[in-house]
Amino acid sequence: MKECTYTNIDGLDYQILVEADFLVNLHENHESKESAETVFHKIFSTKTGRDLCRQMFLGKS
Repeated sequence: MKECTYTNIDGLDYQILVEADFLVNLHENHESKESAETVFHKIFSTKTGRDLCRQMFLGKS
């Protein structure tokens, strides 16, 4: 997965959009658990986004 900087996420609506995009990309690119873990810590900040990422890619509920 390409490493991009997402430091200027301004607003909840944009945060949700970025998290949704990462969920789709992790799935479509069959990324490793390690990649998902990295993205989880760097990008996901909403409760729903973190919960979905955990459930879908990290094997945690």
